[in-house]
Amino acid sequence: MGIKIDKSLNPEIIWAMFKENALQFKESAKETDKRFKEMDKRFNETDKRFKETRELLDEKFLEVKVLFQNTDRKINKMIGHFDKQIGKLIEALTEQCTLKLFQGIGINITHSSLNPERNLYGKTMEFDTILLNKTELVIIEAKVTLTKQKVYQFAKKMEYFKTFFSEFKSYKVYSCLAYLTSKSDAEELANEKGYFLIKLKKDNYFEFNNSENFIPTIS
Repeated sequence: MGIKIDKSLNPEIIWAMFKENALQFKESAKETDKRFKEMDKRFNETDKRFKETRELLDEKFLEVKVLFQNTDRKINKMIGHFDKQIGKLIEALTEQCTLKLFQGIGINITHSSLNPERNLYGKTMEFDTILLNKTELVIIEAKVTLTKQKVYQFAKKMEYFKTFFSEFKSYKVYSCLAYLTSKSDAEELANEKGYFLIKLKKDNYFEFNNSENFIPTIS
């Protein structure tokens, strides 16, 4: 059986069909290119909007950050002011309430000095309260919250006490920390260093808060 050839498909018709297909392909390519350009334009617009939105968010975030920083500073300032006022109250109560405490354990205090201060070599040293008689004294620092760092700071000051307060070189010197609350094993550290601990209790009075085996350090 022979192959049937469509005699109507002569070269002219085939060429015309080819030209028509080429034209359709060209038009289709133009349409595709047009769509790609539109998509690219939309993408660029979207990218621009995204960048604008991001810049706006960054700006707002910076405003919020500054607002929080300012608020945080105000809160810290208020807390600092509150701690300072509570500290002054503890200092005043310390001077009023601790004379009898130390007299009760055989340190016969006769008078006190509030916020004694000395200047030496351009530096200043100050303590909250000194209780004393003619031969011995107790140095008291008052803290709202007693921490290990504050115990170490107090210890550093005590190293230079007789340098700044040279009139007491022959005295027996005891160290004491008065406080409202404590953190981070501060009481244990103070006990190890031989510091008296007096804690503010209810009804605005102090009592000793040292361990049973406490031995005070005398310098």
